[in-house]
Amino acid sequence: MSGNFSAFDFMWRNRIKAFSYFSPSEIFQLLIGKLYSGFKYENFELLQDTESKLNLIISNSLSFKIENELINFIYPIHGKNYSFSLRLAGSDVFVFNQVILSREYEYAIELFRRRFNVMPRVIVDAGANIGMTIIYFKASNPESHIWALEPDDDNFEMARKNIELNSLPSIILNKAALWPTKQRLQLVNDFRDKKDWSLRVEESKDGNISSFTPGEIISQLGSEIDFFKIDIEGGESNLFSSSSDLSWLTSVKMIAMEIHDEISPREKIINELKKFNFDISHQGELVVGVNTLMKI
Repeated sequence: MSGNFSAFDFMWRNRIKAFSYFSPSEIFQLLIGKLYSGFKYENFELLQDTESKLNLIISNSLSFKIENELINFIYPIHGKNYSFSLRLAGSDVFVFNQVILSREYEYAIELFRRRFNVMPRVIVDAGANIGMTIIYFKASNPESHIWALEPDDDNFEMARKNIELNSLPSIILNKAALWPTKQRLQLVNDFRDKKDWSLRVEESKDGNISSFTPGEIISQLGSEIDFFKIDIEGGESNLFSSSSDLSWLTSVKMIAMEIHDEISPREKIINELKKFNFDISHQGELVVGVNTLMKI
């Protein structure tokens, strides 16, 4: 009985904390919008979006603090606590939900372990966003070395903050994008919901974003890549275009990639992976490929 009361009490203390984030006027607007579907204030959807993010955190029994529009809390992965800092505006909470709570990459990591009898040690994280996959990969194998790329300034700073909060070693975080050739790139915000997790890049002679090619990353690391994560909002279409050099795939043991069908030819990309002896499986939005020529 006391345990149930304690959990109930914890939930309501957090709910009250969530409502304290809103002004009395905003709480009134939220309640009216919920009670009367035909009468919604202009910013009702924004308020509801914020409330849904706070409720997502609360529903997972997380004790949190809100400071300077950042929600801060601790959450365990594989039995160890990790610190998180997320922006309430934008998509950060949804990224946390997808990568950490829903464990989007658990299938791929476990598949790698079963196939190669070890955990991935050399990891490339292309499209690191705010660092959620970095934390998850490190939690899965603390001995891993991660080369990460994130082109957006604000996402990059949040990734750096989350890395520093957890004192994660052996990570190289680059403010750059993955691209098939060395090019200057610029950010474009015209994709999907236009939030922070949907930013893409395109070539521009006046662009202020640098690029790394897969071959260049392999040269920098000086070894084969165990696990190559690619989530670059349509950039995979350029990476696997007919004119692109794909020889770098021979140095990759596993690839886990989100293919964005609005931009990228899914069947063509999968066929290219198969040409390089990748055995393909699917998990949620991920296409997972294991290089069958790589030794166990």
